[in-house]
Amino acid sequence: MSDTRDFFRDSGGTLVVADNGRSVSRSNEQQIAALIPQDFDGKTYNPTLDKSRLKAQLVRVREFMRDGKWRSLSEVAAATGDPEASVSARLRNLRQPKHGLWTVDRRRRSQSLWEYRLGGKGL
Repeated sequence: MSDTRDFFRDSGGTLVVADNGRSVSRSNEQQIAALIPQDFDGKTYNPTLDKSRLKAQLVRVREFMRDGKWRSLSEVAAATGDPEASVSARLRNLRQPKHGLWTVDRRRRSQSLWEYRLGGKGL
């Protein structure tokens, strides 16, 4: 099952869940995590410690990238407030079927800098 809730940015630029008005910020990660049924995995994943944080990161990255613009990891990190390594991991998560099978394109911006954009959703 994929997340079908609508999100928008309020006048202050905060991502908000349209059907209940909750903002997607660190202060309410547990409430946001409840909106996304998919779970994460991996050897070091501990749902008690990681689930809310990772799901909130996933929503922030997905919603920021939804406009299809090309951005570097540092640009996404600056906009979402998440570390670059976390942004990279969430972009990889978005490619997975359980997180929507999104198309995540990448290209070189310069010799050592890659940029990414979110394409269509597969599921």
